[in-house]
Amino acid sequence: MQTHSGAISLLAQVQASRVSPGRWAARIPRDWWAWAGPHGGLLAAVGLNATLDVVSEQAGALVPRAVSVRFHGRCGDGPLDIRAKAEQVSASSTIVATEVRQDGEVVVSSATTLTAPRPGLSLQNAQGPVAAPPEDCQVFQLPADLVPFGRQVEIRPAGGALPLTGSDLAEMRAWLRLRTALPVDPTVAVVLADALAPGIFPRLIAPVAVPTVELTVHFHGNLRSAPVDDWVLAVQRNVSCDDGWCVDETELWSRGGKLLAQARQLRRLLGAPALAA
Repeated sequence: MQTHSGAISLLAQVQASRVSPGRWAARIPRDWWAWAGPHGGLLAAVGLNATLDVVSEQAGALVPRAVSVRFHGRCGDGPLDIRAKAEQVSASSTIVATEVRQDGEVVVSSATTLTAPRPGLSLQNAQGPVAAPPEDCQVFQLPADLVPFGRQVEIRPAGGALPLTGSDLAEMRAWLRLRTALPVDPTVAVVLADALAPGIFPRLIAPVAVPTVELTVHFHGNLRSAPVDDWVLAVQRNVSCDDGWCVDETELWSRGGKLLAQARQLRRLLGAPALAA
């Protein structure tokens, strides 16, 4: 089984153990919880690990290109049963379905598209954002009493607005890395794509629960065989809010301006948001 140091350390955090190819057991500790339950990005990463495991014995190293995750209900701190199964296999791509169960109920499901490496055009048309290097940016700490996961990630704002400042800008920019400084492979990238506060938070002046219902991440390049051992720059924006639902977009960039991943989240806006007067 091909597993990088990023995945190995994440698995240690959740007490993960391999039951059989594509099946894992895990438990999310409380210091990896978000507002009211286990951090969604970490749950997605646990599922993605099982996905990569189930295809590890196929000829050639398959590259994850997209993962779409659905959060079915609230997850607690009990044991998790993760199962991945390849549903479609062809010469060029494989689709794997994964379920995370707790107490017999599905709490998270995902579908991951992986592709076989092949020579071809390599081109990036998107331009990376301009930002001061992380060493020149101040540290921003998420409130650990509200979001225990804040202890696990280093955040250094590099533009945009800060959460809960009543800004008219619904965009944040920050350098990110896990405090254990893990290389950014696909599993770590999924965690970091969900590391910042919800995109609507800069416009608010008081916190409100905005849980994720659906998260899709597209990977640019092969982070499985070439993880990025450095800070990554996250750009996260709220695109819209309507009828109590929000859509956020997130980009992860390398220090050198390479686009590593893009994510989109559908979030439910609970309660009455407090905007600046």
